[in-house]
Amino acid sequence: MLINCPIERNERREQKHSTILQWLRDETWTTVEIISNLLEMTRQGSWKTLKQMEVAGFLRESKIKVVGKSFISLWGITPHGLAYAWSLNEIPEDRPVFEPSRIALSMIEHNLDLQRARLYKSRQNWTNWVRGERLGFKVKNRPDAIAQDNNGEIVAIEIERTVKTKKRYRQIMSSHLQQINKGTWNRVEYICLDDLMAKRLERIFNTIDYVLVNRQKVKINDRHYEKFTFINLLFKQ
Repeated sequence: MLINCPIERNERREQKHSTILQWLRDETWTTVEIISNLLEMTRQGSWKTLKQMEVAGFLRESKIKVVGKSFISLWGITPHGLAYAWSLNEIPEDRPVFEPSRIALSMIEHNLDLQRARLYKSRQNWTNWVRGERLGFKVKNRPDAIAQDNNGEIVAIEIERTVKTKKRYRQIMSSHLQQINKGTWNRVEYICLDDLMAKRLERIFNTIDYVLVNRQKVKINDRHYEKFTFINLLFKQ
């Protein structure tokens, strides 16, 4: 809707800029698609906002070559933008800024899936989303993120784009169950590319009958299986 009042228009612009900067202080870089969902705006309107922020020095755009002649356009936060990503009553934290040359091509889609998951979960009233690398403590098998669901439980989030070996999942399952036992988080949610992958992954987990803890076999039962859920990434946003 067109806002005619200059004051309201400026307030709306500042609100959009603040929302984007707060998102990117956590995520570092993103796409127009993600920003469109974040702001609940059209792609064209979101692109215009990003360009305004680029002119102001808050963001920079980089076209990353991914496959053959295909490119993906990423928008990332600059040092100037990071300085404005914290309100004056917040204590700024050291966070990475957008450096296109340091982006691993193999992780682009994984990171975008994680951002989509964050958006989806926030609309289910999940809060306190923290990316795995910012957990502040060491975990043998670090989750992609943790968040608090609308029941108050702390959930470890795993984005799964390809299926690993059963041996590897046995190790991961052991690590998660030990963290659950310590109270670090309450359960684990695997987010997959589609329903079929989610079902196949769940089947693999349900065939794991033991895990190793300090080189000792610990039998797995229904109480352990219930700590793991598997959902589809094709969110309706």
